[in-house]
Amino acid sequence: MSLLKVGLFLSLRTIAFGLSFLLAALIFYISGSDHFFIDASPWWPVYGLFANFLCFIFIKNELRKNKVEIWSLINYQKLKIKKDILLVFAFILASVIIAVGTAFLIGYLMYGRYPYEKIPDFSDIPSLIIIIFLVVFPIVNSVLEEINYNGFLFPRLEKKVKNKHLTILILLFFFTLHHVFITFVPDLKYVVWRLLSFIPLLLFWIIIYSRMRRLTTLVIVHWFMDTFAILSIILSPA
Repeated sequence: MSLLKVGLFLSLRTIAFGLSFLLAALIFYISGSDHFFIDASPWWPVYGLFANFLCFIFIKNELRKNKVEIWSLINYQKLKIKKDILLVFAFILASVIIAVGTAFLIGYLMYGRYPYEKIPDFSDIPSLIIIIFLVVFPIVNSVLEEINYNGFLFPRLEKKVKNKHLTILILLFFFTLHHVFITFVPDLKYVVWRLLSFIPLLLFWIIIYSRMRRLTTLVIVHWFMDTFAILSIILSPA
């Protein structure tokens, strides 16, 4: 894979999420909404699934050229499953501390408080759909996002730049960037807070992959954190 193509795949997920979000906003605009960006934002599990599907198709087609099965990127190793499961608990604990701690710390530094009133909630979405969000999105997103950035892009980018630390930094930038379209609010300060809040957690996950070179543990941890994120929005103060 050429360096240019690696760059395109690095941008793919951000482009897919951006286009999916704009499509959702367009639907609300056509329906007569005066705040179509804000109204579309709580539906991020829906347009997020659409973005995941687009990325899956592109990566699968790219791998097919080299006769590589996309699920092989998870690199499940039966002999190491006990160790992986034990690591899950440690990584989940560390991930929760990093994610919550960073969000509150940066929120406090930028707002003087955690910006609850800025985060789009699910109050206008039917309960049944919220349950579907909670069940479906974390499973699909955790698998495909880890495959996208770590399983697929990390080794290919590392091969091109020939520097693991630079690979981690480049991947971290793009891994963070697409999250701007999740719980999007058209407010620069909020967007900066969102992006900064993700950096330590995603850096932690990329470093884990750079050492383990398999995704079994990370997929489970990522699934838990996505589920935790949706529950946090559901249970957050009104």
